[in-house]
Amino acid sequence: DEISQFSLDEEHVFWDSGNWRVGGNSVERGDISSFTIMDSLMVTLAKYPNLKKIALAGHSAGGQFTCRYSASTPIVDVLGEQGIEVRFVPVNPGTYTYMDNKRKVLGTENIFEMHFSFTIESCSDYNDYPWGLEDLNPYLDAVGADGIRDRLKTRKVTYLIGQNDNDPTPEATSINEQCESILQGRDRFERATNYFDHLLAFYGSEIMENQKILVVPGAGHSSGVIYPSEIGRANIFRN
Repeated sequence: DEISQFSLDEEHVFWDSGNWRVGGNSVERGDISSFTIMDSLMVTLAKYPNLKKIALAGHSAGGQFTCRYSASTPIVDVLGEQGIEVRFVPVNPGTYTYMDNKRKVLGTENIFEMHFSFTIESCSDYNDYPWGLEDLNPYLDAVGADGIRDRLKTRKVTYLIGQNDNDPTPEATSINEQCESILQGRDRFERATNYFDHLLAFYGSEIMENQKILVVPGAGHSSGVIYPSEIGRANIFRN
C-alpha cells in the first residue's frame, strides 16, 4: 500500500516480504542490496572521529540479517584499518546460512551428513541461499562462497538465544516451517545450537576465538526480554 501512497519509484529503495533480511536487492533499484545500505550506514558512522566500536544487533528477522551480513560484508575490514572494531549480535534468528551442504543428524550431538534420501526427493534446494551457499544473490555472489567462509571465521559474532524460544508452531512465533528450515532444527533454540555445532564441526575449535553462543535464561522469542537482560547488555553494550 505504501508504494502507491508515497509514489515510490526507482529513486527510492524498498523491499518486499523478507528479502531485506537476506541482503536481497531493492524492488525498483535492482542493483542495491539491503546489505549495501548497511555498508553505507557503517561508513557514515565511521566519520565520527571518536568512534572505536560498532555493535550491530538484530532480533528474529533482524537476527537473520545480522548473521548473513556479518559473513559477507567487506566493511568490517575497511573499518578495521581505521581502528574501528565491528561486532555482531544476532538474537533468536529463525534460520542460518550453513557453510557446507551437511546438516545435523537427528538424535546426535555433532554428526553432520548430507540427507540424501530426504533432500533429493523432497527438498532439493535445501542448500540454496539463504539456507546454504548455493545460488547466491548478487551481493553475496560478488564475495563468493569461499570468500564468505573465509570472512565468517574472522568476524566477532555472539549468538544470543532465549532459553524458552523452543516453540515450533508458527502461530506462536512465526517460525519458518519450510523443509529447508526444518532441516536446521525444529525450533529456534534447536536451530541455534545446531548451527553453532555446525560452525565447530566446519571450522574446528578456533572459531571460538571470535564467536560464541549464549543462552538467556527464562527468555522466549522476545527482544524486549533479551536486550535488557544481563547477558544482552553485557554483550551488546559493554564489550
